[in-house]
Amino acid sequence: MAHSVYGLLAETIQKFPDQLAARYKEAGQWQDLTWAQVGQKVHQVATRLIELGIEPDDRVVILSKTRLEWALADLGILAAGACTVPIYHSNIAKDAAYIFANSGASLAIVEDAEQAAKLPGVRTLLITEIFSKSINLSEIEKRTARLLESHLATIIYTSGTTGEPKGACLTHDNLLYEAQAIEKIGLLSNQDTQLLFLPLAHVFAKVVVIAWLKTAHVLCFAESIEKAVDNMKEVQPTFMAAVPRVYEKVHARILSKARSGGRLKKIISNWALAQQKRPKGLKWLIAQKLVFNKIGAGLKETFGGRLRFFVSGGAPLNPEIGLFFQHAGVIILEGWGLTETTAATCVNLPNQNRIGTVGKPLPGTELQIAEDGEIWVRGRGVFQGYWKKPEQTRETLSDDGWFKTGDIGVIEPGGFLRITDRKKDIIVTAGGKKIAPQKLENALKSKTSLIAQVLVYGDQRQYLVALVTLDEIALKEFAKRKKLKGSYAQLTQNQLIMRKIQQAINGMNQSLASFEQLKKFRILDHDFTVGDQLTPTLKVKRSYCAQKYRGELDSLYTVGM
Repeated sequence: MAHSVYGLLAETIQKFPDQLAARYKEAGQWQDLTWAQVGQKVHQVATRLIELGIEPDDRVVILSKTRLEWALADLGILAAGACTVPIYHSNIAKDAAYIFANSGASLAIVEDAEQAAKLPGVRTLLITEIFSKSINLSEIEKRTARLLESHLATIIYTSGTTGEPKGACLTHDNLLYEAQAIEKIGLLSNQDTQLLFLPLAHVFAKVVVIAWLKTAHVLCFAESIEKAVDNMKEVQPTFMAAVPRVYEKVHARILSKARSGGRLKKIISNWALAQQKRPKGLKWLIAQKLVFNKIGAGLKETFGGRLRFFVSGGAPLNPEIGLFFQHAGVIILEGWGLTETTAATCVNLPNQNRIGTVGKPLPGTELQIAEDGEIWVRGRGVFQGYWKKPEQTRETLSDDGWFKTGDIGVIEPGGFLRITDRKKDIIVTAGGKKIAPQKLENALKSKTSLIAQVLVYGDQRQYLVALVTLDEIALKEFAKRKKLKGSYAQLTQNQLIMRKIQQAINGMNQSLASFEQLKKFRILDHDFTVGDQLTPTLKVKRSYCAQKYRGELDSLYTVGM
């Protein structure tokens, strides 16, 4: 039984030396690596780091986009007995410098000169130059033999949307637990192929890589998020992990295409989509035959033809999106976890997929709901604390090992967990009503493909308002159909488009209590971007945006607006 992540890799290499382990694209062609070749490259990285003076327990930063070398660098750092500190490639220089300094790192592995420039005065090594020409196996074996489950494997810094980033300390045992639990529930096997484009600096991606080491499936590295669909057709994955915004975009494109044909096609599409609310009887069978079966056939081809399921995590998935894909024959398994719980804490399974929930806890993980509805977690996946922040660690970790997640939820019959919102995001109106903004934001986005992002606002106010951004591709297609002229910014002020957004809000408001309804909105003349209004996992930085757009929000409470 492995006592470290490196030990897990060594076990897999011993079992499957000549089996295909990884694929990546180089000069337009897919290249293959066996497990033995992965091991050789990891040893080269470890040797290079040892040559550079990296000692056991040193911290080494990785600052790069997702690519094969990122994963090899991470494993090489662990093989040298050190600890990985990932930084998002989209992080601004100030945050990158803070993480490097706070972690006490001694080296940064960077993708290119642009990323190196974020860390002035720091010793850096290009990610293309991490491989030594020789291998010092005796020193690697000496260092890895000393590794214990309790040793730090990585310090992953939270996105810092509500203050300076906090480094969550995860041990080898935290990661080994995830690997063992994923294998135990039978989610993945040696026969699977995964396409990865998630940012490897995020704990969600970290866990799917650990699952790769444990189950020895084939891990394919996408060229980029923009080329992920093309890559799916090429490598034909059996599963893929993504954040909800990716599924929202696919859903929006399908709706836009369905409604862009002739008048008859549009009527049939709208009628069929409306039947989702009552998926029974003759009408539903007709809707499936006319629309959903065709959508499903198209999606199957788009996704490469072998897809068993998607996994969704990193943020809440709108249940309507999950149901839409299910009706089209595509399974999305929603899971839940935090950096502090080593990502996967709960997950739905193909034969137990309750849409609207995040599934049941992984084996060995306990859940309890506090009096205020907050979810507490205990188990081997729970982190050791925040790096150099004992006070904040004590605030979130109880003496008996319970982690206070900050998420609000309920445990449903059968043990399925339903997340309702983030504790810190709950809006309390001037009338004392409590509202979960994410529920409204997801509901509104599902009403029209024109909407990219929504920020619901109204804490200590008389009513709720929203800032809306538009999806650039859907906006262009709509403008073309309606023969509208103008730039993105100009179209955001177009009266027809404003009416479409108002219609979507009206449709959503019909099913809400009066205090939950959106009374006013404003369309911004730009979309949100990663590194500014969005986190690397495409979540809106709520408190930051509330400050950034204070003027726009205040204007929605002006009399006569």
